[in-house]
Amino acid sequence: MYFPEDMTFQYFFFDTYIGYFLQALPIALSVGVIYGIVRFRADKETPISRKLFSCAFVCYITGLMCLVVGLDLMNIVWYKLLYHMDPGRTIGWFGGDFDFTLDFINNISGETIGNFLMFLPFGILYPLSQKEPAWKKCVVKGLIAVAVIEVLQPIFGRAFDMNDIILNSMGIVVSTTTFMGVKKIIKRKVNLNLTKECDCMKKALPKILLGVVLACAIFFGFLYANNDIGKTANSLEADIRQSQKILDDWIVDGSISDTMAAFISYPKDKKDHTFSVYVNRPGLSFGYFFRGGGDIVQVEDYIAEFVVEGYNERAFISMNTQNVVRLEIDDGNNIRVIDIDSGKPFAIVLPLNAGSICFYDTNGNVVEYLRQPL
Repeated sequence: MYFPEDMTFQYFFFDTYIGYFLQALPIALSVGVIYGIVRFRADKETPISRKLFSCAFVCYITGLMCLVVGLDLMNIVWYKLLYHMDPGRTIGWFGGDFDFTLDFINNISGETIGNFLMFLPFGILYPLSQKEPAWKKCVVKGLIAVAVIEVLQPIFGRAFDMNDIILNSMGIVVSTTTFMGVKKIIKRKVNLNLTKECDCMKKALPKILLGVVLACAIFFGFLYANNDIGKTANSLEADIRQSQKILDDWIVDGSISDTMAAFISYPKDKKDHTFSVYVNRPGLSFGYFFRGGGDIVQVEDYIAEFVVEGYNERAFISMNTQNVVRLEIDDGNNIRVIDIDSGKPFAIVLPLNAGSICFYDTNGNVVEYLRQPL
């Protein structure tokens, strides 16, 4: 998992394992709390410690389902909760792949290790939630859970992978065997009743769960209050049309990168224009934020280069009255060519360190651009 130095909250929340965990956490806790309320009201005989571990097990299974099966669906739900609009992301229902090649031994990676570690808690939480846990029963139930989860993945557009089944199963066998062995040794040497000993958690665990829920609520409330929740990439055009009063018959075209977005809006006769530049703030922020826009002569008659202090990207925006037909980027080793429609306005986002930038018109002449700080 890559963590860039200028990582934004959007990248952290939607493109890192920690972010995935934070997405699943409130869902898992909510299901666990609901299950706990029903269980405690209906079951008066089971020891409190076992019921608490049952709640923890339900939280674990719910989180597991969110992360392994419904990750894409969970992302869409978070987008809609934060923005109250369709994120533009779809789920490939019944479109998942099937991989029966066993190659995890030759391809050890963070994902491989994660698939093993992901099911280690099963071999601990499930036995603690049962009255008389047996090794065979715990392992069989775990293997069934692995098979069900893996079969469900292609339905949600994810992949059925035999490597995952083997690694998940190994995690269950290892954790269950270790737990049963340690429990047996403790009972034999200390004559310790593990179930009664864990009754001390009956007051602590609910407080911990409530504290985590409140912390999540305060965290997102803080982001919202400090205007740290911006616009998603898919909702930028809608925001431009609304905030800058762009008519419905105007064309909106642009370019979006991880840290910057640039757009040019214009009518079909190209007699007017409005440019828009958005940035994705570094640190704990989510989405794109409007940085500048309007109509200026540099965009109308020339090519304007917009730069923002602290960002390593720049935007080139123009109504293209000079009939630019191509852009060449020379990094010292190779020349990259980007074709441009000579009869259309354009907005392009490029890194500052991409190399030497040259625009050419239809006659092969170099077209200069004018720098405009934002």
